[in-house]
Amino acid sequence: MIQCVVCEDWLHGRHLGCVVPDCVELQEMICESCMNKNPFLWTYAAHLAVPGAAVPVKEETGGDSNTDVPNKEEQVDDVIEPSCKRSREESSCRLKELQETGQKRVQSGAVFWPSAWRSKLCSCSTCQERLSEADLSFLFDESDTVLAYEKKGKNNEQKEQGHDPLMSALDNLNRVQQLEIIHGYNDMKTELKDFLQRFASEGKVVTPDDIRQFFEQQQSRKRRRVDAGRFYCT
Repeated sequence: MIQCVVCEDWLHGRHLGCVVPDCVELQEMICESCMNKNPFLWTYAAHLAVPGAAVPVKEETGGDSNTDVPNKEEQVDDVIEPSCKRSREESSCRLKELQETGQKRVQSGAVFWPSAWRSKLCSCSTCQERLSEADLSFLFDESDTVLAYEKKGKNNEQKEQGHDPLMSALDNLNRVQQLEIIHGYNDMKTELKDFLQRFASEGKVVTPDDIRQFFEQQQSRKRRRVDAGRFYCT
């Protein structure tokens, strides 16, 4: 199953309405329902999505060009209304530029997006407002991607393993010392299990004093073993 990054629903591959690309675990998917709720995403899909489904559409020719295409003066009048600032923002809108290319995509089925596709979204004020109204502002955050979370999880796991106190201590010891510590750890674990099992069988509650007494007994046994070794050595 594959999760949509917008609605976060999990869908079977056969219900996506498209061919699932290779290495899907490295890509993000937006289901058809979410695409249709945000039609402007289809424009991005025609240019940024996984290749194979984009269909170039040629503009129709013929007829009176004056009625189909406004002249330069009309274009300027339309652009400067209502303000020069707005015209500059619109002229620098990446989404609008993509729409004007005429390249389209069949608007059906889920859409798969390659890594770093979010960085190519238009961030002009108009597009920011559009995504905010659609609750899609998180698409601007590249650290929110599935791949980013996977990398973060792996880094944290490696970091935790690298700072494990027991493993760090064992690395600094020779083979004999490592075996002694491992055997000692296993013995203590077995004895602690037996110690707690007695409380469980008798229905008693284990108190901090009981645990403290257990470890004091362990220390006492350790001292006796050390003293015995010194005696035999002499």
